[in-house]
Amino acid sequence: MSHSRTTGQHVSLGIDRKLAELTYRSQHVTVFRDRLQWFERFDGAQFALWWIPEGHIPAVEEGKKRLALLEALGSTPEAFTFKESFDAAT
Repeated sequence: MSHSRTTGQHVSLGIDRKLAELTYRSQHVTVFRDRLQWFERFDGAQFALWWIPEGHIPAVEEGKKRLALLEALGSTPEAFTFKESFDAAT
């Protein structure tokens, strides 16, 4: 099987409380580990996490804004990573 590298972006919006488990403790870990076979190295924030109200479905633009917040401010309650997360607002 041959692969070509791309400089494009992959956008994935998911709503799952078990995202860390899916990302790092499932078959997905192989794809995540080998991502440089398909994508150029990127030194910026690669993903942003944030809490959403039940029933809300985030749009791609919302994801882009959260990623920009993470890039500009680091982890905050509005955009964070697995490494530095925040509890959901009550």
